Amino acid sequence: MIHKSHCLLEILLQPGESMEVSSFLHDATRFILANRFVIETAPLQTDCSAIVFAPDESIVRKKFISYIPKWITQLPQGAPLQTLEGHTDPVGAVTFPPDGKQVASASHDKTVRLWDAATGVALQRFEGHTDSVEAVTFSPEGKHCQANSVGLTGQDSAAAGTALQGLEGHTNSAMAVTFSPDGKQVALASVDKTVRL
Repeated sequence: MIHKSHCLLEILLQPGESMEVSSFLHDATRFILANRFVIETAPLQTDCSAIVFAPDESIVRKKFISYIPKWITQLPQGAPLQTLEGHTDPVGAVTFPPDGKQVASASHDKTVRLWDAATGVALQRFEGHTDSVEAVTFSPEGKHCQANSVGLTGQDSAAAGTALQGLEGHTNSAMAVTFSPDGKQVALASVDKTVRL
């Protein structure tokens, strides 16, 4: 319920109205999602547990640092902004689209996942690869996500969450992928000592 109210506040805020308020709401939403368990289980411990472990540059941490009990004499440094969980095997590649609003991750669990970068919420799960996914990248306009696996290389639509096209031809694992600046070509690098366009 708290998360929905912050989202509503962000929606109600007019673009360009107040960058300070907008930044605070964005950071507060991320803070709440990252500490949801602590807030729901022991709300009175938020100052001792959640704020203490907020990232150093978190607006929420800076704003409410005075609420941390005096008996906590040393604060941890370098806390992550988000931890994205959901893959069942190691993650081999990760990338942002040009607008930075999402994150794509490629895993040995034969999937590519698309996440909301601000909240850490899983948005899409792309399946169909026949082996570990080794590389992932976004097209320059950010609408398509290209992923390479040992068994299949495929292009997924980040907007629709669907596979658009499978690319074949390498005789061994495709280990890297990139789009041309105009987004019309894809280059694939493989262990088979070839690059394919």
